[in-house]
Amino acid sequence: MKKTKKILLSMISLFGMAFMTNGVKADELNSQFIENLCVTKVGNQFTVQFDAKQDINVRGAINIDIYDDIDGSQRLYGRTCNNGVCDQQHTKIIEKSSTCSIDEVEGTELTPNEKIAKGETVASYNTIEYSKEDFLKAENLAIQIHIYDTSYHYETITYSLKDNKVISVDQGYDKLGAIIEQLVAKYDNLAGMGFAGEELPKDINIPFEVALSENVFTIKLVCIENWMDKTIDQILAEIDEELNADAKELTGSVDEENSLVDKDALAAIQKDKYQATFEYTVYNEEADQEYVEYAWTFDGSQMTSSDYAVDLQLTVGNSKNKETIESLLENKEKSLVLEFAHHGELPKGTSVKVYVGNKYNDGDYVTLYYYNEETKALEEAVANIEVKDGYVEFGLEHCSEYVLNISTKPEEIVEPEVPTNSQQATQENKAPNNAQTSSMNVVFYSGLSVISLLGIAYLLVNKKKQA
Repeated sequence: MKKTKKILLSMISLFGMAFMTNGVKADELNSQFIENLCVTKVGNQFTVQFDAKQDINVRGAINIDIYDDIDGSQRLYGRTCNNGVCDQQHTKIIEKSSTCSIDEVEGTELTPNEKIAKGETVASYNTIEYSKEDFLKAENLAIQIHIYDTSYHYETITYSLKDNKVISVDQGYDKLGAIIEQLVAKYDNLAGMGFAGEELPKDINIPFEVALSENVFTIKLVCIENWMDKTIDQILAEIDEELNADAKELTGSVDEENSLVDKDALAAIQKDKYQATFEYTVYNEEADQEYVEYAWTFDGSQMTSSDYAVDLQLTVGNSKNKETIESLLENKEKSLVLEFAHHGELPKGTSVKVYVGNKYNDGDYVTLYYYNEETKALEEAVANIEVKDGYVEFGLEHCSEYVLNISTKPEEIVEPEVPTNSQQATQENKAPNNAQTSSMNVVFYSGLSVISLLGIAYLLVNKKKQA
């Protein structure tokens, strides 16, 4: 877990630079970090020099970029920086200078996460290694200075070499970076955070690791909705509440080398009434994406015993008795055999979800059959499973070889037609013609018929006596 924390901390500044909150742009220099900025360009060389307006506790590095069109293609010509990944760079703290004509930067090398005291002068020198001809033809060269401090405030100062002035200062606060640091400091089981795309998500899912046993690990996701509208304290309080809530959904993974859910893990699922899902993911080369081929779910609230160890491996589309199983089916082209590595009973509340989108269509119905090796026959296990979003899901009590086969759609129950007011008037004295008459109505009308027959018999007997 300590290693995870180090990785997370090293990524915080990266998240901050990638997902900065919108700041305020100014037409004039209104920097909170620097003053006395001057930029010199000679040929394909440039220098940037400025004084610290206040103490700057740098997070990561100060990056200085050059572009040929800051409002267009933003082609990056080069970067001077102090994090060791740029081309010929020299970024140092130098003695205060009244001129910008610096041939080589002399002074103390600026290291990552260094504090720059108020009044100190920072200078950067760089030789652009791109085509000198293209560089000289560029008409809208601009320098950008990126400063990101330990309090998660950032600033980007854009200087136009054509106009020889600062054209904008973009300032903001990287709230996400601050949140991540607080999470890393507070929670030992934080499993990491990452986002894709250019825009910050409205809601963030924060993963926390839950160890069910020495060898079985799962993830509990805590979703913070509309996180930008909440303070960090509110977010931390919401996380605490979610982690201590009754919601017990966990997610784990299955792979060939680690597919066993041991007795200790199942005991933890039963004890804390977790609903733990373990997913096996495969890569689809044609679609160039991963998808879940199958998943197991153990519902601890339904378990009555955890004295099991379950191997989660499942072979979809093949089994040792595939030919025999298919020979027992009339429509083997619409069948899909399933062979479970685990054999024997399963804990109560166990269900399996399998991807069948390459075999069946959504809305199809299939029946699950168990193959009995002793009798060499198929036994119906679960009927009328509907295919939804390319998957079927069913409960299991024990494992062996199974087969899915297409089945007819179950008949829909036809609801009785509700008569209109006019129909009710015309049918007022008629018996209801309804195949779904309730049991209470059946008793009532049966009783009424018996009473009527007795009445008729009484009248006939009386009539005979009078005659």
